[in-house]
Amino acid sequence: AYTIYMHGRFGQTIGKRQMELMVLSFDGSRLRWRQPWRRNIVTLGLGMAAFSFGILSMFMNFSIDLALGKAALIYASSAWILADTISALSTDKRRALHDLIADSVVVRLDTESKEDG
Repeated sequence: AYTIYMHGRFGQTIGKRQMELMVLSFDGSRLRWRQPWRRNIVTLGLGMAAFSFGILSMFMNFSIDLALGKAALIYASSAWILADTISALSTDKRRALHDLIADSVVVRLDTESKEDG
């Protein structure tokens, strides 16, 4: 929720601000409210699934189905991180999969214009 709000409201999180980075629409305009949600949809889905497995494990004995579900979730999360990283390293403007999904791009802010002005 933090990254969705911060990207939607300011175009950057506190860490991106410190690194002088900003998330914009691919056309260079500010993000529209739908884009931060799309940018985080896979991470949110994996997080909700992990939370659900945690709740289920509190109320159920560890059956083989629950263990297989957790393993599948770990593999899905790992696959997402790997694909996101490969995408960032191999696409123009280093856009990760979450940027391609949201039609966004992370840009470095022009620090020279801030110092001059």
